[in-house]
Amino acid sequence: MDNKKNLQALFTLPVLTQHIPYQVTDSWIKAFKYTVSLPKDLPTYTGSNRLGFYYQWLWKQSLQHNHQYTLIAEEIQIQQDKQTIGAIDFLIYNNRTHQLEHWEVAIKYYLEYGGLWVGSQIHDELTKKTNRMIQHQLQLTATQTYQNNYERQWGKIEKRRLILQGMIFQSQTSSNHDKKLLSPLNPRVPKGQWIHAKEIRNKKLKPLTKLEWLNPPLFSEIPTTTLTPTDIIKSVQAVDLKENRWFILPNNWPNQA
Repeated sequence: MDNKKNLQALFTLPVLTQHIPYQVTDSWIKAFKYTVSLPKDLPTYTGSNRLGFYYQWLWKQSLQHNHQYTLIAEEIQIQQDKQTIGAIDFLIYNNRTHQLEHWEVAIKYYLEYGGLWVGSQIHDELTKKTNRMIQHQLQLTATQTYQNNYERQWGKIEKRRLILQGMIFQSQTSSNHDKKLLSPLNPRVPKGQWIHAKEIRNKKLKPLTKLEWLNPPLFSEIPTTTLTPTDIIKSVQAVDLKENRWFILPNNWPNQA
């Protein structure tokens, strides 16, 4: 796995949403890229196979090799009444503005279904996700708990940023996509298609591992054989001969999601 190449892919991936509070823009990410001076090799990633953890690790690398931003702390567990009420992804000092910033980062892959953008776990929905990041996660540093118990150690937050990237998959059978679905989305977001397992019989598709979703290898570079309907026991992403992206779901999705 080429971490440096994957980080470069992150810098070219459009943000998922637009016109929502705190969300950075594509132009912001493009400018951020030029604040990063990566070494010849990045360290080996040894964390979880969950893409969200790897994605956050890549952002951490970009901050640890940066001339404008200094990483102050990460994954800070906020405790209230001996219970964790949330975790802060990153606290960052902006060397240009001399401000302390709170960043929340996430990468998501959503499917067009029932007039909504949902994850393979049907309860994971775009609007709910953005609302939680805006109203809960990014507000952790505005709470009285943070001010009373953490502000002396870390400092007062002057800026908050939401970095939400990803991809959407439209329904192959939908002939008239609901325009309302597209309103919160960045029109530059990459698009694929989703299908049920029974629909792949005549398609040559090779599966991707979770950590390949960010920057997929070419179809010809994937050593596994092409998928068959019986291979699909849980959701999987795949590429076809033309390097198109597909999200394949079990036949009983979403009833058993």
